[in-house]
Amino acid sequence: MRVFAVLLLLLAASCAAPGPAAPRDVGLLLRTADPVHPEFERALAEGRGLFEAILQIDRLVYPDLDVAAARDVFDRLRRETDLELERAGTATPGLGEAAAAFLRTLDRRRFVYDVVPPRRPGQADSKVVCQSLLRGTGSCGTFSLLCLAYLRTRGLEARLVCVPDHCYLQDPAGSGAGVIECTDFESPLRPPRALPSGLSGHYGRPLDPAQALWHYYVDRLWSWVERRSTDPFALRAMARGRSILGSSCRSLDAQEAARRALAGTSLDLASGGVPR
Repeated sequence: MRVFAVLLLLLAASCAAPGPAAPRDVGLLLRTADPVHPEFERALAEGRGLFEAILQIDRLVYPDLDVAAARDVFDRLRRETDLELERAGTATPGLGEAAAAFLRTLDRRRFVYDVVPPRRPGQADSKVVCQSLLRGTGSCGTFSLLCLAYLRTRGLEARLVCVPDHCYLQDPAGSGAGVIECTDFESPLRPPRALPSGLSGHYGRPLDPAQALWHYYVDRLWSWVERRSTDPFALRAMARGRSILGSSCRSLDAQEAARRALAGTSLDLASGGVPR
């Protein structure tokens, strides 16, 4: 019965696919990484860019991924988009114009929206940014994060908005300014979107870059859910994630419940309570 309950929790989560395999020497990784003050926070604070911060998350959770190759792909996409805007005579594009140009670049490079979850550990996962870049397939989350990262290279700000099973970008001016649907490469600019009723937590609330990174980070920890040695690390990371996001969400709650159910015993944060 406990196994059946865990399966239900996995199906309930929006990002519960197995994804790339967890690192073999996870013990060493957990001894050297800080779950509550991760490297991606430092990268963002030091001005290394949102994309570099995303790479720090992928490097931590999936250390076998070729993040250098993923960086090269992103740099090519960025340069190609910049060149398109330059040729169009747009020295200072607006948010929507720059976002649409970047998504057109993804289309030209034959990136494909893929919602089929990986069926075995180690299979490419479109919800992982590096995998998306290296394999040319992506989800609403990875395409939104890539577009967000590109916009910040041009000094343009957007916000990530998550709803159950989907996310998109929004102008910081508010929902009245319309949204950017990053899964639609041809017509991404949409009118203001009414949110579904009954949303809870941070669903429907625009997330700033730090919050967007934390949302991505704790979702990626699903990849370690079957490894009991990762429970203390992941639970502390999820507690900090809730404090940064200001609330929980379905995926966060489901991951914590799955970990506790699989462990079969009470799991407590190593530091006690929400870490600072």
